Amino acid sequence: MPSRDRFCPLITSSINDDLNQILSTLDLKTDIDDNCYIDYTLVQQPFVIKDALFVNGKGEIFDKKSPKECPSPKQEMPETVDSDRMVTLWVTEYMLNSAGFAYQEAGFLQYNLTQDVIPDKIPIHMTTKFFKYFVPELY
Repeated sequence: MPSRDRFCPLITSSINDDLNQILSTLDLKTDIDDNCYIDYTLVQQPFVIKDALFVNGKGEIFDKKSPKECPSPKQEMPETVDSDRMVTLWVTEYMLNSAGFAYQEAGFLQYNLTQDVIPDKIPIHMTTKFFKYFVPELY
């Protein structure tokens, strides 16, 4: 039996087992700023194929004060890579939606537009007449 046939499965198994053990000890939540953090907890065990190491992290962003899961649907990650690049990073719509949701929940994306912040030279008045173009149900 060639050496490669004996050592490859042994090395692959050792890498998989040792890597899983090391990764399980890591803190996989990182602060983005004072409002939110990103959780890239593993959603499955890392695995190795011929040309790649797959590490599938959650990639979800949460409000620090009141973490809630984003109500948007999650996308599945691809199981193969059609690239000869050393590292491939997928950013899904869900990750971006979770960022928007988290910052909205944190109050970071909220702004109250009132008449006193609109310069006098701009002919906009904060009445329902102004909003009929944005919310036709008002009329």
